[in-house]
Amino acid sequence: MKDAVIPQVRVEAELRASLDAVLRPGETLTDFVEVAVRNAVEYRRVQTDFAARCKASLVEYERTGVSIAKATDEPGHREPMPRRPEA
Repeated sequence: MKDAVIPQVRVEAELRASLDAVLRPGETLTDFVEVAVRNAVEYRRVQTDFAARCKASLVEYERTGVSIAKATDEPGHREPMPRRPEA
């Protein structure tokens, strides 16, 4: 059940006209905005998860000095990489 409301957004008339021009037959402005918001939320979630995995990977590399090569013939192949110089 949809019981929450997204606030109104004021935009330039040109943006509103562009939006109206790309709506598909039978699609409402509300439909378009809902899909756009859902896509933006999912995109941000993916970005956040990716950044967390990157950070965890860097922490693990700094702890062990072992990294996964960017291109290998064997899945899961691990080889030591030189440590980064201390800053």
